[in-house]
Amino acid sequence: MTKRTLATILSVFLIAGIVPQASAATAKAGATCSKLKATSVVKGKKFTCIKSGKKLVWDKGVAVGVSADAAAKNVRSADIRKAFDAIGKIASSVKVKPTDVKSYSSPGVTAASQSAIEKRYSFVASFFDSELPASSPVSLVISTNAEIKWAGAKLAELSGNPFTEWLEMFTKNSLAEPCGPYYSAGSNGYTKDRRILNNYSLFGKDCKSQLPVDENFTTTVEHEWVHNVQRALSANVNDNSDAVNRKMPCWFTEGQAVFYGSALGYRNDYSGYLKVRDWNLRSGKYRNAKDRTDITQTLQKLDQNFDGFKCGNEGGYSIGSIAVEKMVLLKGHAGIIAFIKELNNQVDWQEAFEVIYGIDGDVWLTKVGKEIALEYADAGLSILAAVVVTPTCPAPSNSDQNGISRNRANSLVGMTEGRAEQCASSLNWTFRVGQRDQESYPMTMDYRLDRVTVVIMSGLVTRVDVG
Repeated sequence: MTKRTLATILSVFLIAGIVPQASAATAKAGATCSKLKATSVVKGKKFTCIKSGKKLVWDKGVAVGVSADAAAKNVRSADIRKAFDAIGKIASSVKVKPTDVKSYSSPGVTAASQSAIEKRYSFVASFFDSELPASSPVSLVISTNAEIKWAGAKLAELSGNPFTEWLEMFTKNSLAEPCGPYYSAGSNGYTKDRRILNNYSLFGKDCKSQLPVDENFTTTVEHEWVHNVQRALSANVNDNSDAVNRKMPCWFTEGQAVFYGSALGYRNDYSGYLKVRDWNLRSGKYRNAKDRTDITQTLQKLDQNFDGFKCGNEGGYSIGSIAVEKMVLLKGHAGIIAFIKELNNQVDWQEAFEVIYGIDGDVWLTKVGKEIALEYADAGLSILAAVVVTPTCPAPSNSDQNGISRNRANSLVGMTEGRAEQCASSLNWTFRVGQRDQESYPMTMDYRLDRVTVVIMSGLVTRVDVG
């Protein structure tokens, strides 16, 4: 027997010797095993090889304990999948409907790129057909980065707006990097003849790929259609308003667009969804440790009055999308749509949130901020402690005559009871205490828009309600 033949035979035996170990990985009760007292852990159960009559078989197994932290992390991971599946289940049943899309493409845009974008529009428009008919007329302005000024001029022509600020924001980077990584996209209200107006900038023909290779571009068409839906469901918006009804906090405006854009763009690819989700978790200004302050405070900052142009990079994309993901876990897609519609019936978004989800919006932000902080810990990212803010009494405003806004009322939070009452008096607000520590007080049920009702805990105002 040659050494070569002997080596071949030995290799066969060595490979065969691996088989019992492989079977251990698939152990199940009653199945045959090869080595007495051998153990294998499968799906949280530890199986032991025992003798049953003349055979060796795996026993029934016992649950293997995991630490509380590990168990909680597993729950968070499972919840991510649940939220993704909640949207994916609806997406899987979508039948693509005819759409009315009119595209305006710059000379550098290829027919294939235009077709790819229009195809994605057809799907996402069909997904939201119940909220915004898929047949709604849409005008798309598509250009290359090198032709960004052409895009600005076309948008201005179609809408009747100058688009000066838009050009100031995108022109420099687009012209400097025609092959990326920069590109722009937007939902821009309506054209002069009442067509929905959206825009996209792509890379040039001489680039490796005209459609941006950034994983986020796989979500961009879907992202912008969400903004179209938000605008369609919101009342009291101007014909070409740059933002939806300002009752909607910007963390939700951008967060919903990112979450749905990602879940629909990667609807058949969960690993791709996780990749873009992680990118958003770390993205923008919020990825820097020096900027990652307490998440609840950041969400509260990203309210309906925050600059829409800055909202995304200040946390709207990252923590806003996770907040919306958690809203989906509560009441699914139907809850999200019901919340947007309820905004039309309430003075502030917090009240609309309570109608749909059964918990005051500000109270929920405190809860969800802590949950999102754990998501950052799971990703190995730290969150800074809450910034200590000294509350200040707002300046008098004529707007109070029409009702004290939730944001102005919340300026009392953190004040001592005496200081809060003094501030309210200076603003001509009626002031009353509804609860002091564990003692609640009887109150009249009349609703007054010039009155604030506060909760006092340990001498400080912790909650304010108008009425």
